Amino acid sequence: MRFRKKDVYDGAIPSGNSVALLNLIKLSRITADTGLEDKVLKIIKAFSETIEKNPEAYTQFISSFDFLTGPSFEIVIVADNNSAETKKVLKAVNSAFVPNKVVILKTTGSPENEMAETPGFIKDLKTINNKPTIYVCSNYSCKTPTNDINEMLKLIN
Repeated sequence: MRFRKKDVYDGAIPSGNSVALLNLIKLSRITADTGLEDKVLKIIKAFSETIEKNPEAYTQFISSFDFLTGPSFEIVIVADNNSAETKKVLKAVNSAFVPNKVVILKTTGSPENEMAETPGFIKDLKTINNKPTIYVCSNYSCKTPTNDINEMLKLIN
């Protein structure tokens, strides 16, 4: 029987397993799909014994684990997709060094801009004063929304 060996250790390039793990975690946070986090836990359990023996060889895998278990943010921006203000907010959010975050842009306006299935925790989020509104959430629980980029940066730092 032929098989292909899959390396789990992270070298100069993270292993496919580590990247897949991080992508599953981010996707679960964006979609609020707890089934994906169950799969993440199975992957971690499958490799945990190997990683415990030599953790320095699994840096991306451990970073992904930190994303799962440590403090993380779901940052939801409710705004018109094409406005200059929205682009300014997105630039500020993406420029801030917060490794354990996912950014979701919920667009206002026409229904074709809506996600096919909007996750429950962002379904009712709206703009304030018709300006791009930033919701900083953790574990799907959102703090008071703001239109102020500096206030948002304080919340995530």
